[in-house]
Amino acid sequence: MNRKLIWFIVIAFVFLMIVLFITNLYIDLLWFSELQYESVFWTQYLTQWGLRAAAFLFLFAVLFINLMITRRLVLRFPNLQLRERMMASGFMQRITPRRVTFFFLTVSLVLSYLFSGYAGGYWMELLRFVNAVPFNIADPIFGTDVSFYVFQLPFFRFIYGFLMMTLVLSLILVGVIYFIFSPPIRDNKFVFAPFTGLSHITALLASILALKAFDYRLQQLELVLSDRGVVYGAGYTDINANLPVLQVLMILAAAIAVLFLVNAFLRQPRLILYGLLVMISVSLLGGWAYPAAIQSFRVEPNEFVFEREYLAHNIEFTRSAYALDRMATRPYSAGETLTWEDLEQNPGTINNVRLWDYRPLMNTLNQLQAIRLYYRFNDIDIDRYRVEGDYRQVMLAAREMDKTRLAPQAQTWVNMHLQYTHGYGLTMSPVNEVSAEGLPRYFVRDIPAVTTGELELDQPAIYFGELTRDYVIANTKTPEFHYATAGDDNEFIHYYGEGGIQLDSFLKRLLFAIRLGEYRILISDELTSDSKLMFDRDIQTRTAKLAPFLLFDNDPYIVMNDGRLFWIQDAYTVSHSYPYSTPYGEYNYIRNSVKVVVDAFHGSVDFYLVEPDDPVAATFAGVFPDLFTPFEEMPQGLQQHLRYPIDIFYVQARMLMVYHATDPNVVYSREDLWQLPVEIYAGDGALLYHPAPAKAPLC
Repeated sequence: MNRKLIWFIVIAFVFLMIVLFITNLYIDLLWFSELQYESVFWTQYLTQWGLRAAAFLFLFAVLFINLMITRRLVLRFPNLQLRERMMASGFMQRITPRRVTFFFLTVSLVLSYLFSGYAGGYWMELLRFVNAVPFNIADPIFGTDVSFYVFQLPFFRFIYGFLMMTLVLSLILVGVIYFIFSPPIRDNKFVFAPFTGLSHITALLASILALKAFDYRLQQLELVLSDRGVVYGAGYTDINANLPVLQVLMILAAAIAVLFLVNAFLRQPRLILYGLLVMISVSLLGGWAYPAAIQSFRVEPNEFVFEREYLAHNIEFTRSAYALDRMATRPYSAGETLTWEDLEQNPGTINNVRLWDYRPLMNTLNQLQAIRLYYRFNDIDIDRYRVEGDYRQVMLAAREMDKTRLAPQAQTWVNMHLQYTHGYGLTMSPVNEVSAEGLPRYFVRDIPAVTTGELELDQPAIYFGELTRDYVIANTKTPEFHYATAGDDNEFIHYYGEGGIQLDSFLKRLLFAIRLGEYRILISDELTSDSKLMFDRDIQTRTAKLAPFLLFDNDPYIVMNDGRLFWIQDAYTVSHSYPYSTPYGEYNYIRNSVKVVVDAFHGSVDFYLVEPDDPVAATFAGVFPDLFTPFEEMPQGLQQHLRYPIDIFYVQARMLMVYHATDPNVVYSREDLWQLPVEIYAGDGALLYHPAPAKAPLC
């Protein structure tokens, strides 16, 4: 292939990547700015790319310096056999100081780019490390505050891994160069004699061993996260076998590192070999064989006696991590007879006993209240509202737009993105009432919305919801479909809300056309300078993009307040490194510290900090001071509709199956395991509560 063509393709590819990068960067900035979270964007972006740039520069400097140390050897080319072949081929004439330096520079740049890219993904670990808030709880083994394990240990692990990768990569590169240009020779005892580069390689090995000593210290602290044996956290074997061995290995690694540094001047290859053999032997015998023997022959025959103390730690810290220790216990005597007087004295409870099941109710709503095929009720939420003077438990369902149900001929770009832009209203029905026909009784129904009593719904449009997974452009020359009226007439509106990014320049239209892969955004005459493009509209994507470090509940729920519609999304702070706490999935600490409110019309997102005493949430608040709002500033009408979220309820229920007990003997023997209730529906048995997500953004 022509060299000019190759360069053209390379330059064009690089230019395209730069354009896409700038496009995505600018559009994401517009998106965050539209939600008034520009500072959140810059904190995430600058930390991520700053950490990646620092990792790149550090790796490049280490690789380039180590390679340049070998340059004199490369120019001398002492490998005579290879030198003769290179001279015969004419290659030796090309080995000049400038070309060698340029080659080393290129190799260092390429490898640094390839191997440092992952570092940016640890931006949150860095921010948590810097802004850590103490738990004021010390682990029972080392007396270290829990915040060290939650916030600092993960970042130390990243630092160790990155430094070890840097040193090993440097050792491989210079080792290959020394082996090619000045291969070691053996003496008559079959041991490598001193060779060129021995001091350099010895110094790198000394650095690796010194770093390994740091790793052994981290491993000691990580024993409180051990999953060996019956106890999660440090058990008898961990403390009495693993810990002493790790301490010996740490001292031994540091001592051999010093020996290797001395050997950089002594230049004795045997010392390198002996040192590595000692490390490997002690690591295998002490790190594996000795603890395994203690566990098998000493602990397991009388396990509870040896593990009782550590099992007590596990119970205490697990209950603390899942907030089980905050729950109050209350005895209920069984077998009491329910009398008519009991019913008369508790009308608030009796009148709100739920009889409707959400599954047949959803089918009924989609048949009777969807009104048009392109509307769909995706979920049923349960809440409480004051209706006609009574505090009633009700079931709500948002009527969202499902454009996949449009006729194929109607699924044009104009219809999909300019005209059918939003859903309409909701239904609300009491949990225990039916009509004479056996159908739900409605407090809110129909299109346009018909309400009961003091309930009001002045703004029923749903531009942001659970099914709004595509982009739309509102306030264009094309009127937006609002709802269907009787006959062939339909009601249309033009969006007047605050959501969306205004397409007030040719540059924005061009960048969105590139980002969304849609040329019509650039050429359509239906768009004006007042048009607003909305994307990332669904609740889960919208909230996770703003706060990727939180775990979000699977079930956001719709709320009607002051005549408007809002979505409330529960968010959790989680960690996988809480000492002695038994994990659920990938995390072993969880708090429902944040309530997120999304305006269904304007698209605004507010993060309310409902548990400021949670150290993880307090740390995030320190990192992003403009993201979180004090709970006291949440409108009173929304506060009345907060609920205990289902996902954390399920997690705590699962943990309570074992950890309702505080007696180590009961937990060890599993003699009092609780069970989750099983619901029989349509002939099939299933857990009454669906599993919460086990995967999470961890700290």
